[in-house]
Amino acid sequence: MVSLSIHETCSVFRILVKSISEPGRLCTFDSCGIESDLPLIYQLCNTLLDNEVSFSVIGKIVEESFINSITVLCGALYTDVDNAQYVVVYGGNSYGYLQNVSRGCLEYPDTVATVIYCVDDLGQEKKIKLRLTGPGIERERIIGLGGVPLSEIEMINAMNSDFPLGIDVIFCDKSSVLSIPRSTKLEILKD
Repeated sequence: MVSLSIHETCSVFRILVKSISEPGRLCTFDSCGIESDLPLIYQLCNTLLDNEVSFSVIGKIVEESFINSITVLCGALYTDVDNAQYVVVYGGNSYGYLQNVSRGCLEYPDTVATVIYCVDDLGQEKKIKLRLTGPGIERERIIGLGGVPLSEIEMINAMNSDFPLGIDVIFCDKSSVLSIPRSTKLEILKD
């Protein structure tokens, strides 16, 4: 597995910063100058993980090759979901394991986990409508989010109900990323 160049890592980082600073904004990687053949989830892990952090993987496609590749590529320590600083959820459904990730504590709210949902397509026709408010959003942002079941969104919402505790969430598909930090208020809209 070949890692990204410094230029490519900086490009991925800039898009991640834009995504996190503008919650709910779909940011694409199509024109950022990355010439890597690495799937986007590997690019994100290559940018965020290093030998000082731990990660775990949840989902229906838990492949030893992915875990081994990320361990070798980033030097990150693979651990269980309860202790991981970064958690990759393949397929958009954690099957309830999301409740086990670190939400931090009042003394150390920075010990929250970052959860990266890797889905087939964020723009699927069957989208969940959400209203987002908070830092980085002028008034409100209405978004449609595909690839994730409603139960996951409800779990994220419940886990982030006691700021500064919670989880930071990044959703990605093959070419785009969308972030919902724990400081963002989330309301599920009914059709």
